[in-house]
Amino acid sequence: MPRIVVLDLTGLQPSYGTPVRRASRWLFLGAYALIAVGAVGRLFDRPDGFDVGLSGIQVICFGLVTYVNVIRPPAFFLSAEGVRFRRFLRTGPTLLWADVRTIEVRGRWQEHSRLVHRDGRLLPLVGMPEEDAERLADALTAARAGGGPPESPPAPDASS
Repeated sequence: MPRIVVLDLTGLQPSYGTPVRRASRWLFLGAYALIAVGAVGRLFDRPDGFDVGLSGIQVICFGLVTYVNVIRPPAFFLSAEGVRFRRFLRTGPTLLWADVRTIEVRGRWQEHSRLVHRDGRLLPLVGMPEEDAERLADALTAARAGGGPPESPPAPDASS
């Protein structure tokens, strides 16, 4: 059974992600509206099976692209026990801090800070400022050294 590592996340946000700018949000939604109007308009001009299929595919595909990039962009969520990453349409399972080898703070030639899994996978910490990545790395180091958050005392036994 792996050792449980609990981190003190004081000063860190509970979630980080790709910031969506207001202009890009309106651009995506406007383009989606134009595609949807064009697809529906094609259906009123004596459509055949090809027009119906193409219209449906256009609306569904661009709708998914808009959803993923604007409404629900990639993100990750921190907790004292681990981290969860949201990719595409679903949020993955919690990756325990015991399974994390280290946190690499963004260097000069890196786009994002990274979490290094014990199997060597590199998971980007998109949207996390360097200062917060340093805090997270320090918290991981402190928790492994035994200086993590204080454990709550055991509840008194009611039978005595």
